[in-house]
Amino acid sequence: MADFEWSKLAFGSKKPLNELQAIFVAAPREISAERFRQLVAANLPKSNMIIGIAKEDFVRGFEGQPQFRTLKLRDIQPIIDRVNRNASVKHKIYTMEYAGADLVHILEKCRFKKVILINGSWLYAFHVTKPYYVLSEKAIPHELVSPFTDEAEAMDYDKRLRSRIHNAIPLPKPGELLTDAQMMQSAETAGKRSYDYNFQTGLVLGKRASGKKPGYHFLAAMHNKIVPYETYAMHHGAARERNFSPPHDLNHYD
Repeated sequence: MADFEWSKLAFGSKKPLNELQAIFVAAPREISAERFRQLVAANLPKSNMIIGIAKEDFVRGFEGQPQFRTLKLRDIQPIIDRVNRNASVKHKIYTMEYAGADLVHILEKCRFKKVILINGSWLYAFHVTKPYYVLSEKAIPHELVSPFTDEAEAMDYDKRLRSRIHNAIPLPKPGELLTDAQMMQSAETAGKRSYDYNFQTGLVLGKRASGKKPGYHFLAAMHNKIVPYETYAMHHGAARERNFSPPHDLNHYD
């Protein structure tokens, strides 16, 4: 169970949370235990930490997509317990559960020493979202960081999840007869296999059916792949975010 629940804090005193003067890790997509240890090692010596835990199973806007699963408390609780039991550690780790839509309210109402945001934990470029404007207006230091320990872990994550993504997001079989509407739906479905959290795009190819049967025979599908590997933007930062690209700008892409 989380130490704090925003649903209980929202209309009450924020003093118990504010007094911690903590570094806040906004509820992230899933990360490995080793990556969590890295974040703790880098930040806990400086301040208390509050780890956000999303109520949802997936990052908002990416429902049902395995590559955007959220971090679960059970995956990091043993590490938190071990750290907090260590009497030689000056600061402590706390957790706060909240719905993704409440992040902007948390940033508006609470005081944090710093906010850490894990790449791939939001929809669209971060600098065009409401939380970014709140952080800027309140002059709260913030940092966008990788969900992976290193490049090897980032590349391995992509390989491990491929079959899971394909099973969770199925597409028509080659040769299957589809209507115009089904072709459009298949393109949307194909886009959901993308790791591009700034904007997912799908494409399908079909051959017009001959004779009296209307529609198309499904041939293939594709999504906008990140290069040189799917998790590159998550690990190194999305090009649009690094260059503060405005909406619909095509000069920067991954």
